[in-house]
Amino acid sequence: MLNDDKAMNAFGNKWLTLFGNEYTALLLMPPFFTYIGSSQFGVNTLKNATCLFLICGTFLSVAMKYPLAHLTTFVIVFYPYVGKKYKFLIVLVFVEAIIKATMGDNPTRMFFIIIPFSIFVILFVFILENEKIKKWFAITVMIAPILFFVPMLISKNGGENTFFQEANSYVMDNTGNDELASDTRSFLYLEIAEYLTQTDSWILGKGAFSHYYSLFFDQNAKGKFGRISSEVPVLTFLLRGGVIYVLFYLGLILYGAYCAIFKGKNKFVQSIGVMALCWYFNSFIGDITGCRFYHMAFFILLGCTLSTRWLNMSDKEIKQVFKR
Repeated sequence: MLNDDKAMNAFGNKWLTLFGNEYTALLLMPPFFTYIGSSQFGVNTLKNATCLFLICGTFLSVAMKYPLAHLTTFVIVFYPYVGKKYKFLIVLVFVEAIIKATMGDNPTRMFFIIIPFSIFVILFVFILENEKIKKWFAITVMIAPILFFVPMLISKNGGENTFFQEANSYVMDNTGNDELASDTRSFLYLEIAEYLTQTDSWILGKGAFSHYYSLFFDQNAKGKFGRISSEVPVLTFLLRGGVIYVLFYLGLILYGAYCAIFKGKNKFVQSIGVMALCWYFNSFIGDITGCRFYHMAFFILLGCTLSTRWLNMSDKEIKQVFKR
């Protein structure tokens, strides 16, 4: 069944877009992947599949540009439970991510945000090992997006003095680097907010096959009829399913993080909990929208935080599971 709107021909078949496009497929997947994560077989299979991905990615790095870097978002949780060869491959992921973030004509600055995923896991779970600090970190990360980013969606003054604009001004004043300080996020918030208000779509969004008009991108690339997604995941989810979907999506992540950090009895689920908080925070700023291997891996691991079996296992028992 094709969309009858001729202006939308650029987006192709409606059902292929819903089930095949990475920016819409994830709308349907989180419950399924979290269910897989509730079983020991599912998580052990993910560990083995990740190892195969690492091996293939290492060889493909010769022909492709940085195929491993995005695994920084989750692979660190396996580090304490695998052998030396596996650990060496995990280290390669971080080397590649750092290279991608710092080198080349157009380095991917988003990896300056993603790399701390693993740094925070190591810091709060394996180095500090202080329950109070870890819990205060969790509470702070849960609240921070509400303070910094939500005001951009409800601003009535055209988005002046937003968090990003203030941060960009600070960087510019102190470094003189206008490229580093360029504002790449606040206008996305403002455009989505204006579109949802104009179409009265805040509650339920515009559906899985939705798009929105962007004045910024229309001025920079004539001939486009709209954008099927935003570089900010939470904005894409607002566009697709409105506030209702965003609450369910973020609620799933936050509940998993809460269970892992406040109730988990092993470092494996606690690592996933810290990682989940970073994913939640990054959903307000980083381009992790999609349905690739690392997205599937994230939600499978999140399933561990919702399983009483995983939450109550000891680290020794988890090592035995991963030896199978």
